[in-house]
Amino acid sequence: MIGSIHDYRAGNLLLSQLIGYLEGSLDAGSYESAQIVAQWYDHWTPLEILFATKGDATNVEETLQYLDCMERYLHDTLRKYT
Repeated sequence: MIGSIHDYRAGNLLLSQLIGYLEGSLDAGSYESAQIVAQWYDHWTPLEILFATKGDATNVEETLQYLDCMERYLHDTLRKYT
């Protein structure tokens, strides 16, 4: 997931691809904690809303605050469970 965020920031992915990769990664994981999944969606939903309203025309700068929050969440969560 973090790699996809880095790829999007570098301009190697469209926002639609990032959204799909992030959700696909969550779906592929077997998370037993409903809290982890709910928190993940709390961070993912603003990106999805931005995509729903502006599509792939959304520029990286518009997503930075959400990407930063998502990346911090992923790092913090991975640190706890690895």
